[in-house]
Amino acid sequence: PIPCVPWQSQTSGQYQRRVHGHIIYYARLSRSKRYSMWRIRLYVASIVLLLITMLIDDEITFVVMMIIVCTSIIFVSVNSFRVAFKPEVTDGGTFKANHKGVVKAEIGRSPQDDEPFVERFGLIVMITTGESILALIVGGSGVFQQQYDYYLLVQLAFVTMFYMAKLYFASNTELHEGHALVEDGVPGGVTWVICHGVLAYALLFCGVGFKLLFASMPDYDVAPKYYRGILCFSLAIAICCIIMIRVAHDKFIYHHVMLLRLPSIALIIAGAFMTDALKASWELVLWCMCWVIVLYVVDELCLEQYEVARKYTETLKGWRAREVVDWLCTMRFDPDVVRAFSDKDGPAMDAMTESDVQSALPKDKKTEAKDLWRKLQRLKKYNPHHGHGHGGHDDHGHGHGHGGHGDHGDHGHDAGGHESAAHGHEAHGHGHGDVEMHAAPQSE
Repeated sequence: PIPCVPWQSQTSGQYQRRVHGHIIYYARLSRSKRYSMWRIRLYVASIVLLLITMLIDDEITFVVMMIIVCTSIIFVSVNSFRVAFKPEVTDGGTFKANHKGVVKAEIGRSPQDDEPFVERFGLIVMITTGESILALIVGGSGVFQQQYDYYLLVQLAFVTMFYMAKLYFASNTELHEGHALVEDGVPGGVTWVICHGVLAYALLFCGVGFKLLFASMPDYDVAPKYYRGILCFSLAIAICCIIMIRVAHDKFIYHHVMLLRLPSIALIIAGAFMTDALKASWELVLWCMCWVIVLYVVDELCLEQYEVARKYTETLKGWRAREVVDWLCTMRFDPDVVRAFSDKDGPAMDAMTESDVQSALPKDKKTEAKDLWRKLQRLKKYNPHHGHGHGGHDDHGHGHGHGGHGDHGDHGHDAGGHESAAHGHEAHGHGHGDVEMHAAPQSE
């Protein structure tokens, strides 16, 4: 039998240390009391369950309890990435932040920095991608033979994972350009975190698939379907996770062009069952590599043009109807107002006059019509292409390298409440005051 008690004792000790840490947070940080109490209750319950399991000393009970405890902790941890405050919005519908990247909260308090989370999740993906090739080279050295197909398999696997990394890089964006961790909508930060976890495991299983195909080459003319399936299904799951990570960002939107990727994903999976056409292991890897490259080409041709929200790249005249609807919802207009203008694209909204706005809404919506016209006037001046920063009040862009058209030396405030000058210029806006960015969740 497998000895369970040492694992239970070690896990229980880890949760005890976490309880002590969150008790300190609860005692010293008034803002963290509610969050810390959730954690304290969860960890205490987990410790009790594990102690009960130690007394029962049954393997099945141990496995069930571990699944329950780990699932509960993962749920609470992932849930902490939700945005828990109301951010200020700019004229273009993006959220404001100061020059340090700290989101400006209209209600509540924003977190100080999300960059470490972005970096760590990116490192997980890069490490697991590299390990897929490293495991093949190191682990397969015992069966390697000086034949072309062995060299070919290693090279094709490397190229496949290289373009998988390119797909992942194309799915990233800066925090000030609508990153998922600063997205207060759905899907957002929670989806982004979950998909990174699944993606890391899928990439590891890609490495397992490569290694199994490599190990089966001396003994099998055609690798077992089980080995082939591990590679093909893991690769398909990894691609789906990358696409979901992309959609979780506010910068990227769903477009029907995205469906062009489905045939490539389906054909990668089909390769596991095409034992007659793809007999050799290197042929299967070549098949997968070709379709991954096709996905990369689709990104190069379609991603920027169709799947990027144009509020981050163009003025109102270049917006589609979906950007107009998103802007109306972000500005928190009534559903009746959103429906009245849902068929208008950017050029149509740019050409509207005050009388057009009033005539498009019922007479009982005069207040909403005035508010819409006031915000629409400011939206017409919105330009996301200029500068590196913003002034405090009348900024018309977003992010470092995207702002400051029309602001002249307004003043913003940094995270510590100190005034920081915004030296915006009318043409280029090289200011250092407020920048735009979406809201970020307060995380553990």
